Amino acid sequence: MKKTLGLIFCVAVLLAFLAVAGAQESGRFRFVILGDRTGEAKPGAFERALQEATRDNPAFLIGVGDTIQGLRDETAEAEWQEAEQLLAPYRRYQLYLAPGNHDVWSETSAMLFRKYTGHPLHYSFDYGGAHFTVLDNSGADEFSSAEMAFLAEDLARHRDQPVKFIVSHRPSWLVNAAVHNT
Repeated sequence: MKKTLGLIFCVAVLLAFLAVAGAQESGRFRFVILGDRTGEAKPGAFERALQEATRDNPAFLIGVGDTIQGLRDETAEAEWQEAEQLLAPYRRYQLYLAPGNHDVWSETSAMLFRKYTGHPLHYSFDYGGAHFTVLDNSGADEFSSAEMAFLAEDLARHRDQPVKFIVSHRPSWLVNAAVHNT
């Protein structure tokens, strides 16, 4: 099941890239999706991935959450400072981070996320003909009613954007889609 979900995600990302490229008639752009860097990550792997991914000069970077190991209020600020140092060489690129469960678990961690990312827990932005909505499902496997309301309002406000991406840490929709549960 895990391999199937991973394959579905990879195909979805590939289709997303193709959609963005097609939507940009006068100028294509590339962006990088950064994965989770916590848990059982191999030391240096995230850094190598950043180096490789930025070689083609992407328009911006999107992180899907778990930028820090987190889960402890007393060490969170130091971990965000360490992440800042790791990301410093890539600051020439706009960075959009989604909150992951290792980034946000308490009021203190939510405040630190906002401080170090420069974004609220959910937000959106446009690039060319594409609209990106970043949602917060750091606290649960499912989206809260408040997140769904934000998403509906955001998509309605940007209905004229021809391509839309929804970014979150947990692929809350994936299992339901895989089993055809509407």
